[in-house]
Amino acid sequence: WLVTPVFILLGLVDLAAGVVLFRRGGTFGAQVAGVALVVWGFHRLDYPVLRYVGWFAPWGFALSVGLTIVVAVGIVIHHYDAVGREAREAAARYRTLFDEALQGLFLTTAEGQIAAANRALCALLGVASPVALVGRELRELVGEAGVAPLAALEGAPGAGIGPVEVPWTVVSGPERREWLSAHRVRL
Repeated sequence: WLVTPVFILLGLVDLAAGVVLFRRGGTFGAQVAGVALVVWGFHRLDYPVLRYVGWFAPWGFALSVGLTIVVAVGIVIHHYDAVGREAREAAARYRTLFDEALQGLFLTTAEGQIAAANRALCALLGVASPVALVGRELRELVGEAGVAPLAALEGAPGAGIGPVEVPWTVVSGPERREWLSAHRVRL
């Protein structure tokens, strides 16, 4: 009976942690772990009474081991769900910054094809949508004078150019001269 206060305290802590995790965790994993902690809390509260019931002791220990595993798996699932949500939110923030920038921005593949462009670049080039630029070679959008500065971007990550004035081929209208700054990074 000396362990009774310890198991009462552990049971109450598990109950409280389970309720908080279930209500505020915000993920399926948190709900699984929260329910398991509540069940485990009630099970810890029955330990001082049922520990000495011979036929129940092995089942009680097995239940504790099973609940330990469920709580652990629930916490791992919660962690991955939370990290995934944070990554999606960060990507959305980046995408908003990219799309709403006042400067013409674009990303290219290692082969020099445009992978993404923002609306400001579309306005600069007279293109209706960023989709119209995706897959096009960057070299076909700059005039002959613009090809030489682009060669500097073919080096290792960290290579950069600019600002340098290059002629851009505009879809609707005459060629325009605009400033180009570029920096090669590895994504």
